[in-house]
Amino acid sequence: MRLVEVRGENAPEVLDREVFGGVLCHGVLMYLDDPAPVLDSLCRLTAPGGLLSIVTKNVEVMAMRHAHEGDWAAALAAFDSDRQVNGLGVDTRGDHVDALSAMIADRGVDPIAWYGVRLFTDGWTPDRPVTDPEDLVLQVELEASRRDPYRRLSRLFHLLGRRHPLRKRTAPYHRLRVSPGDDRELRPLCGPAGDLLLVDVSGHDRLVGAGDHGDEVRETERGTHDERVAVVADTDA
Repeated sequence: MRLVEVRGENAPEVLDREVFGGVLCHGVLMYLDDPAPVLDSLCRLTAPGGLLSIVTKNVEVMAMRHAHEGDWAAALAAFDSDRQVNGLGVDTRGDHVDALSAMIADRGVDPIAWYGVRLFTDGWTPDRPVTDPEDLVLQVELEASRRDPYRRLSRLFHLLGRRHPLRKRTAPYHRLRVSPGDDRELRPLCGPAGDLLLVDVSGHDRLVGAGDHGDEVRETERGTHDERVAVVADTDA
C-alpha cells in the first residue's frame, strides 16, 4: 500500500497520470466551495471500466437536521440554503444528486446508481439509549437507501459511476505528426462516443500535435497497460 498526500485537484499529475479500477471520494465534496476541480481529478483517475464512488451531502434536505433538533427557525431558513454548519462546527455545502450525476457524465463517467445514506438514524444523539435492534435498524436504512421517496430524504447520498471502457477496433495503423520530422506509430481505439483514441505503441511519454487529417489533440491521459492515449477530435466538428 502506498499513501500519497496531495491536493485532490493535483492528484493525476502527482501520480504520473496513473489510473485505478476504483476511486473513492467520501465526505469531501461538502467541504469544497467548488467541487469541479476535484471532480475533474476523480474522473481522470478512474480507469476505463473502473468505478467512481462519491458520498456527499444532500442539499434537498438541509432543513431536516434542524427540525430533528427542534430548531424551527433554523429549519425554516434552511429551505433556501445550500450551506450548513455540521456537527463538527464546520461550514459545509450540499449537492443535488442529479446535478452531480450530470457533472461526472460530462467527464466521461456514466452514473449507474445512487443511494441515500442516513435517513431514520440521522437525528440520533450520542445520549440516545442503546435499545434498538441493530440488525433491524440496518435493514430499514438499507431499504430506505434504495427506494424513492425515502432515499431523497436522506442526509447524504452515495453516487456510483463507471468510466467509459475503451473498445479496440480493427483498423490500419495511423501516424500522428508529433512535431516536424517526428512520426510516431499509433494503434487506433474506439472511444465511448465515437472519438478516435490513438495509442502510442512506441513507448513515448506524451503526444502533442495534429493528425493526418487536421485532427487536433485535445488532451493526453494514461490508458490501460501503461499505454499513452491521445484523444483526437475533428477540428471541423
